[in-house]
Amino acid sequence: MSEKLKNTDFDSKAVVAKTDCYEILYQKNKNRIYFTINGFWKSAEVVPDLLKDILHSTTLVRKGFTLLVNFGNMITHPQQLNTLHIEVQKLFVEAGLAYGVYIEPIDKIANFQVEQTVLASLIKLERFSTLPEAEERLESISFN
Repeated sequence: MSEKLKNTDFDSKAVVAKTDCYEILYQKNKNRIYFTINGFWKSAEVVPDLLKDILHSTTLVRKGFTLLVNFGNMITHPQQLNTLHIEVQKLFVEAGLAYGVYIEPIDKIANFQVEQTVLASLIKLERFSTLPEAEERLESISFN
């Protein structure tokens, strides 16, 4: 079960959901979702609320939002989870994603897995090695 928290500070990141497997944050002033995947997921049963939590996060943003996905600590997931990852990525696109970046996994096979799901979902995400690089890229984009 995911832990839900509220935060009303305009500049800070509000926790939408936090579990051992993932964290979803929302930053209102940047119209941005931060999605972090942690470790190894043996099956979809370890993340039963993931789709519901992603959908909730997309209700907080306005169309034209940005996304930062941190796969840095992801360990290769079983092949059957690729469908779930693709579904998550498509939800972001359908919600009006303007631009996204991701931090590549340190795990080489997980890195390949992420590349494949990004291609399959048709989400446009630019790859980075570090969080500061990814953040800097998002900050350099103007949507006016």
